[in-house]
Amino acid sequence: MENPYSKGWFWLTVHDRKATKDKAILELIEMYDFDLQRLIVFGDNENDITMFKLAPQSIAVDSVTVELKKYATSIIGSNNEDRGVSSLKGFL
Repeated sequence: MENPYSKGWFWLTVHDRKATKDKAILELIEMYDFDLQRLIVFGDNENDITMFKLAPQSIAVDSVTVELKKYATSIIGSNNEDRGVSSLKGFL
């Protein structure tokens, strides 16, 4: 598929269809005894929805789809802006 951020560049992603971000997070939480209630995730595409459903706090950039925004607890500036860490104040 064409890279949505760099037109003219294309991605080829190969992975098991069961390999998802939320499953990886759950594996890490179990492996390292992390507290799920302290989890904050950041996403910019619809493939982040399952991860957003898992986390108590989910941050999306403003330029994401309406569908992903439904699951975000916070929206920060567009991925086309250089917002830096200052846009994450209150989260870190």
